[in-house]
Amino acid sequence: MTAPVYSLRPATWADESFLYDLHRATMRAYVARTWGAWDESVQAAMFRAKFQPAMRQIVVVDGQAVGVVRVQRRPDALFLASIEVAPWSRPPHPMCSGSRCVICS
Repeated sequence: MTAPVYSLRPATWADESFLYDLHRATMRAYVARTWGAWDESVQAAMFRAKFQPAMRQIVVVDGQAVGVVRVQRRPDALFLASIEVAPWSRPPHPMCSGSRCVICS
């Protein structure tokens, strides 16, 4: 078995649908626990209103987009603003873990 190849690429407007699906898959339960429910129309509108591709890097493993990271460069540090890894890329056949995504960013 060969080791997976990890890379990052800049997000584009063409990634918006993938990134919203990823956001829904990774954040839905958290939002529901925190605010009582996931309202699809509200969440979709908020995501689209705040979507800025230039602020995101797509995590690619073996040619497949599996996540996103947002790293903010600050004068004295790098700040990991968010990381989302597709649930479908995790065990039993892990393509990407959060720590791997951080290392490659």
